[in-house]
Parts: sequence; C-alpha cells; structure tokens
Amino acid sequence: MAKIKKNYCYLQYEIDKRELRSRIFLASRLIPLNETIYIFQHSQLARIAFFYPKGSIFLKSTPPAINFLIILLRFRGFKIGLWQEEGIHFKDTDKGSPIFSRLVSKYIDTYFAWHPDDANFAIKQGINPEHIKTVGNVRMELASQVLNSRNTNINDSYTILLVTNFDTSLLKYNFKEDGNISAEIANKENSNARKYNSIAANNLRLYQTLIDHNSAEKYRFILRPYVFERATGLVSDKIVIDQNVSIFETFKEIDLIIHYGSTAGIEGIYSGIPSIILSNDVSLVDYRILNSSELFSDCSELYSFLDRTIINRGDIDKLSQFQISKATQNYDFDFSNSEHSEFILRFVSEGLKQSINYYILKYLIKEFPNYFQIFIKSKIMNFFIINTSYKSQDLDINFIENEFKDMKVGRSIRVRTSRNCKIMKIYPYK
Repeated sequence: MAKIKKNYCYLQYEIDKRELRSRIFLASRLIPLNETIYIFQHSQLARIAFFYPKGSIFLKSTPPAINFLIILLRFRGFKIGLWQEEGIHFKDTDKGSPIFSRLVSKYIDTYFAWHPDDANFAIKQGINPEHIKTVGNVRMELASQVLNSRNTNINDSYTILLVTNFDTSLLKYNFKEDGNISAEIANKENSNARKYNSIAANNLRLYQTLIDHNSAEKYRFILRPYVFERATGLVSDKIVIDQNVSIFETFKEIDLIIHYGSTAGIEGIYSGIPSIILSNDVSLVDYRILNSSELFSDCSELYSFLDRTIINRGDIDKLSQFQISKATQNYDFDFSNSEHSEFILRFVSEGLKQSINYYILKYLIKEFPNYFQIFIKSKIMNFFIINTSYKSQDLDINFIENEFKDMKVGRSIRVRTSRNCKIMKIYPYK
C-alpha cells in the first residue's frame, strides 16, 4: 500500500492574538484536505525556514528584514503565498511601501489582493501579474458571516464600539532610504507617523468629551483599544473594555462603530455595523474609509445624528446597506464576495514544486550578512532593554479548540503547541 505523503501548511499571524480567528477559519477549511497545519507568530518564521518540513506557507507582509528567510523558503522548496495585511490601504498612486520588499516579490507564487488597487500596486512592486488573484480577504468573509447572522432586536439599549489607538508611544518609526523605498517615501512615512501621534493626542480629548457628554447616558459604550496601547487614557465608569479576542465576536453585540480611520470601520460596514468617524483631523485617513463612513468632529452634532437615527432600528439597517454600497464603489470591489479562503484551498491543492532552484543560491548568500546583522541586533536589544509594553500573545490550546468546535470541526483534530507556545500544530485524527 502506497504511503500517503503529508502536506504541510503554514499560516502566519502577528503577535496580536486578535488575528487568530481568521487563521483558524482558514485552518478549518484546510483540515478536510488532510493537511498538517501550523499557525505561527511572525517571530517564528526563521525556525520554520531553517528546520520545518517544506510545504505551503502564507505570509502577511514582506519587509526587507526577512528577505533572506523568504529566499531560504524558496530555496528549500516551499510554495509561498502572500497577502499584505495593510493591502486594503494600497492605492494606484502609491510608489512603495516599507512592508513590501521588491527584492523577494519574484519568489511569491501567488499574491492574494484585497481589491484592484492592491493588485496594481503589487505589480509595481515586482509581483508577476499572472500570479495575482484579486479575492478580497478572509477577514471580510468573517464579516459576511456576522452580517448574515445578525439579530438587531437582541439589545434594548444601543451599543457603540469605540476603536482607539491613543497611546502611540510604542509606534516609533524611523524609515530610511534603502533598496526598497526612496528617501521621499521614507520621509513621508516618518512625517505621517509624527502627525498621527499628534492627531491621537487630540482625539483622546475629543473622545473624553464624547463620553462625558450628557447624551452619553442613552448609550452603552464598549472600548476596544489597539494592542500596542499601554493605557487608553479615557476615564469613565460608562466604558466597558472589550474582552473578545476577535472583533467579529464584538460585532455581534453592537449597533454602531466609532473610530478615527481604522480598518475596523470597513470590517464593521460589511458586518452590518454602520461606521462613524469622529476626529478633529482626517488628513491621514484612507479616503475610501472616509468616504464610506459618516464623519463628525463635534460631539453634540454626533449625538444629534445618533438620536435621530436610533428612533427606528430600520434606519440603522438602511444606513448599513448604504455604506456597503459606498464601500463597494470606493474600493471597486464588493468585499461581501470575498473568495480568499477558496483560492487558498486551490493554492494548497496544486501541490509543491518538485525541484529546488539552485540559481537563487547567490541571492541567498548575498542576503545572509544583512539578515545576520539584524538578528544579532535584535538579540542584543532584547537582552539589554526590558520591554514593559505588553507580553507576547502566546497561542492557547483551549482557545483554538473552542474555535474549531464553533466551526463544527472540533472532534476531528488534534492541537499541540511548540515549547515556546508560539507555533500551533493542528492535524486531523487518523
């Protein structure tokens, strides 16, 4: 009897545990293919590139710092899929990005674009047009699930989700001209980062005014601070801190989302949650998010709008449908029709490349000194600098197993974590 060859699939996520639901959803689609699946933090990419069995690997960004690892993956025979987590913000007018390395673009087997502008930008970064699939994103598939299961008559009071990023002390960027981005792009990125810090500080005062307003008593507020925030700054006993790992679980509990330019606004729209932008300065907000949302800079005007809107829940539903149509127009793509997971299934089913391409060995050798320098610097910094910001969001077996049970595949899998709890192995029972 012929031995069945194991297929390995690797799904990357950032240190923020909140991304896990989309990865688990992908894993649940892959399990029936008899795959062995690894969900791993970005910091574990080197371990996989050097030591783990070859398979299909899906990356969520390609900063130049990992050029060597991506080339190593290709050299070892991995099949590489990529979607840029920030791809929703890419535009035709963009010239480059610090998280999209031109050097390794030629080693990407398939690029999964959020929308047409993302696809066009990927071509500019060196991705072969024939390797690009415009499929939306798996996060929008989860949003559609929320939309289709929403029951707007559950809550007696109106619940508003506040998505914030007031504390930017950990977001210290210092981009420089290199082989990937020009001095113009680097200076623009640095300038925008400084400006964002100022906007965040002003918005903290604005959102405190929102919470302290007399009309606030009519509403229930849930606060979802960004993962890097050490302290939100908002002071009020009216606020409940969001305890859900996945924002899509929170979307099931709320009626509206208020933010100042977050991608969560678009995710909310396609979940049936109207998006409201409250900010004194929207100059850095993606114009597509801006033009798909209601915009306010004055709390009294916002409450007047809310008081008129909540008279009839049907008005909120109409606003939601209107914003879905606006977002679809602005992105030239209907995220309700995202097929990201379906195309990943096709990608994995196609099998691996049979031969190792030794012609890339020279690029591997060339990039090693750069990677080794970055590796040593990170080790030194970690040794001397005590990071008190936040702890690593390690993978939790119980959380993973419960998620799989919710997706009706919990009984057919086994789950194990690596020793450092940053790589989760998921495989079907035999």
